[in-house]
Amino acid sequence: MLERTVQVEHMRFLTLLAICLVRALVLPLPAVASEAALLYDGAPFHDYVCQTQKRIADQAPREHGNYVGILNHGYEALLLRVYLIRNAKKSIDIQTFIWADDECGNFFRHELEKAALRGVKVRVIADYISSAKNPQLLAMHYSASPNIQIKSYRPAARQLRANALQRLIDVLLPTGTHQRMHNKTMIFDGVIGLTGGRNFDNHYYNYATTFNFKDRDAWVIGPVVQDMATSFEEYWKFRKAVDLGKLRDVRRYIKKNEEEPLKLPREDNAPLSFWEQLEEDLNTPELLKAKFYKPLLCAEKVRFLSDKPGVKTAFFYLNPWGGGRVSKEIRATLRRAKDTMFIQSPYVIVNMQTRSLFRKLLKLHPDMRIRISTNSFGAADHIETYSANFRLRSKIIDGLGLEVYEYKPHPADQSYHLPNYEELVQRAKDEGLRRSPFMSIHAKTFVLDERIAFVGTYNLDPRSQYINSEDGFLIEDSRIAQAIQEDILRDIHPDNSWIIARKQIPLADVNRLLTGISGLSPIEIWPLQNTSSFELLPEAEAVPPGHPDFYTNYKDIGSFPGAEGLTPDEIITRLYSMFGKVVTPLL
Repeated sequence: MLERTVQVEHMRFLTLLAICLVRALVLPLPAVASEAALLYDGAPFHDYVCQTQKRIADQAPREHGNYVGILNHGYEALLLRVYLIRNAKKSIDIQTFIWADDECGNFFRHELEKAALRGVKVRVIADYISSAKNPQLLAMHYSASPNIQIKSYRPAARQLRANALQRLIDVLLPTGTHQRMHNKTMIFDGVIGLTGGRNFDNHYYNYATTFNFKDRDAWVIGPVVQDMATSFEEYWKFRKAVDLGKLRDVRRYIKKNEEEPLKLPREDNAPLSFWEQLEEDLNTPELLKAKFYKPLLCAEKVRFLSDKPGVKTAFFYLNPWGGGRVSKEIRATLRRAKDTMFIQSPYVIVNMQTRSLFRKLLKLHPDMRIRISTNSFGAADHIETYSANFRLRSKIIDGLGLEVYEYKPHPADQSYHLPNYEELVQRAKDEGLRRSPFMSIHAKTFVLDERIAFVGTYNLDPRSQYINSEDGFLIEDSRIAQAIQEDILRDIHPDNSWIIARKQIPLADVNRLLTGISGLSPIEIWPLQNTSSFELLPEAEAVPPGHPDFYTNYKDIGSFPGAEGLTPDEIITRLYSMFGKVVTPLL
């Protein structure tokens, strides 16, 4: 009896062992765990990646369990991107509005090429309008590895380097050419996602000799990245996203490259200290941990907002309350503000609908302060777009009472943002440039009541609202919102920005009336602006416009501070302000 019992137990043990072996060989769960353990193995945030993989496997809510970091510094944004590219294991998906043929643009091309050669699947969608038009360069990049796939969003005449007539026909025909893909996303292995204002161009990474952007990205490790991946797939499959191999001029060079392979140009001025510092920092684990791991915060709630590809139209005036998903979500979110609102945008073109939203908010919450950080005349990267902001000042300041702060081209904290400034100055001289490199706001952000923040690609202008496709992270977490707000407060500090306020002039009310009447016509003929730029006097206390001490503490320095005499840019600004009302929505 005892012997039979032992035999039964022995058989039961063998049966259980066989079941375990079958489970180990057949079931996918241990494979998922093993794969998760390999992703970003050795990275300081490896544990967060593993948590994300588990939450995805468990089908947990995507809005929760997301670790968020904010990138305010151009060089750090470059450093993290390169680190993530070099450590990606399976896939890298990228959308961008601009991919330039310059040092930073080619550097990123090389990094992606190396990733593809080690087996990573790389997919890129770049908007046609502002990206490099060098078919030979892109053919070489396209042909570098079977793992690289590249598409162009809405190319003209099915080629990269279309002539002027072809581009004109493309603009005139109802092809939707005005609608551009302004999205900027990077997705690594389906678990890490990044979006914000930065493209692939020298200006975004502290390497340009003309102007460098003060920009902002948000990067996330978490299940919400699945929503980014879903959005990317929509754009990848969109019929207006055309494979480079189907563009006639690129295809010709691909065939040439097959016969005699060529190599991409290296990042031209690579031996400079900027690139040496990058390589050194990439190999300093403690620095990477301090810059990228320690600042990560697990947000209470994160959502990824994105427009569907190609759904917006330039004929938005037929439906002034239209717009895509991002526009509608942002309007709904802004309505939730009660106490404070900070907006940072390179362009401030506040149309009728947006003014109506602000007006209703201020009527509902009379004590609310709405502060906007944007570019001054001297810091603007597009004079034509700045002119629209200049034209609408009276409606923003007089009509709504918003506080507008315009960033100085050389803010007091410039050395913090551009530690390599002297090197850039020397390069500018070597290139024969008359003007020294300056700084320009490019961040697209808002913060509400110190608890909700948006970081993405959406500008405060009609193009973002009605025409371009956009995306971004909507983050509900007081710690992250307050950290972003602190950075904006630094940018609008009197040392770094001028403030816009009403002029103290005789018959100011009459001038305001004439400005308003002039604004009703297609051509604004009244030349005298109601507003001006003001600078805080030494040792005076900073106060908002409307405060009894404002005009005592601030000095009126004119509408175009920093400009000596009547400059060509000032003339262009005034002409656009006068005649540009019709084209303002397209700017």
